Amino acid sequence: MCVKKQLIVTSSTDKTVRIWDYDKKSLETSQSFTEEALGVAFHPSGFHIVVGFTDKLRFMNIIDKKIVTYKEIAIKNCKEIKFCNGGHMVAAASGNTIHIFNFYTGECPPNFVFKGQETNITSIHWTADDTGFLSANWSGVIERGKLSSGGTEVLYSLKGTKINSVIEIMGKEKLVFAATADKQIRAFKEKALQSIMDAGVVLGNMVVTRNQHYVICGVEEKQKPGPLRVYTYPFNGDFVEVEAHSGEVKKIRLSYNDKYLFSAGSDGCLFIYELKDQKQGKGDEIRIVYSNEILFSKKDLDGKYKEKKKLDEENDEKLHDNERQQEEQKTIKLAELEKQEELLRKEMELGDNNLKMLDDEKEKTIKAYDENMEKVMAEHEQNKTE
Repeated sequence: MCVKKQLIVTSSTDKTVRIWDYDKKSLETSQSFTEEALGVAFHPSGFHIVVGFTDKLRFMNIIDKKIVTYKEIAIKNCKEIKFCNGGHMVAAASGNTIHIFNFYTGECPPNFVFKGQETNITSIHWTADDTGFLSANWSGVIERGKLSSGGTEVLYSLKGTKINSVIEIMGKEKLVFAATADKQIRAFKEKALQSIMDAGVVLGNMVVTRNQHYVICGVEEKQKPGPLRVYTYPFNGDFVEVEAHSGEVKKIRLSYNDKYLFSAGSDGCLFIYELKDQKQGKGDEIRIVYSNEILFSKKDLDGKYKEKKKLDEENDEKLHDNERQQEEQKTIKLAELEKQEELLRKEMELGDNNLKMLDDEKEKTIKAYDENMEKVMAEHEQNKTE
């Protein structure tokens, strides 16, 4: 599972690899292959997965809800694949050999090839600081691989007892725990056996919560139902058993914030459990803001750039058209205003001419009246004299 997104990846015997959104409880994407995917690991970013097949190891990108292969490496039967905590390295087990790849270059230097005992690797566990890893195999040997020296050292050998899972817990004491095929959980410290706890059943995968309050194990017994066991840590023998699969439990994983537990079984089911820690105090929960980023291929990205350029050009063209139309409308409006102004000016000139004619006519009328009055007065004086 990845850290930055609420996604988990599974591979199954139906030759498919599926990516699930465990927050929405839905299938995000699925990819079918011509052969069975034996193992799969999710990069912490949620952008990449590594899938193991019978004859190759495939590095794949998750591009816009599609799974696309970008690199193939000829390594056979990689069933156990694990990314380191930082995601810059990935460990792939092929038989009794573990190859450590620089994930971003796909390179595996000669000193990063760790060849163990004669039997197949069953479990890989990265140390907290990513400087090395623990591995276990069918013959009961636990080894520690160191990247700085490129070598391995045997921590403990159970002489023929298969180890199903190995983990390291960094508490007050650095302890290594192994779940073995003889129904035991063994604890080791500095190559010395510290304790043995009888589980009564064969335990497979083991995970420890980040607050180190619980160790969760899947029961892996043939032809029997596969429950989950939750042990309190430090171990005191107490556990809670949760009925889960109708077949043996193949893999279990914990979300980064200890909120969800995932289990996959031979019955073809993926179970999601919500964890509620009774020991956890208020405010102790690890909070993560999940990423919404999506990875695109260069081809798709170039296509989006071309589409963006085309849209920008169309936008510029429409903007120019709008500006041109606005200029044309403005010119038409100005012409109409000038025409109206000219008509108004002519009407005002006509009014002024009419007013002048009326004034002239008024002056003529007054002058004629005055002349007529003078004539009448003169006639009146003459008549009065006569």
